[in-house]
Amino acid sequence: AGWACNMDGFVMQTQDGGKTWTYNYLTEGKKYLYDIKFFDNTTGAVSSSGVVFFTQDGGYNWSKTQVSSQELYSVAYQDKNKIWTVGAQGN
Repeated sequence: AGWACNMDGFVMQTQDGGKTWTYNYLTEGKKYLYDIKFFDNTTGAVSSSGVVFFTQDGGYNWSKTQVSSQELYSVAYQDKNKIWTVGAQGN
């Protein structure tokens, strides 16, 4: 699967190399989604405006965790249960 996110709050997934995409709207209002990373086929995270969205079912359902008051620009997995984020002003 291929994944992308955008500045309108959508996470997009492709199963055919980008020919077609399915969309999942994650945010209320237009909030930037900055980065998306998957640890494996089911476990993924998306960084946004002070929050990280998580999925454990391949992107069908997402939960939101507030982690900062700053923008979070990138997310990376240390292992399946621990991620790192980097954001504005060193947060």
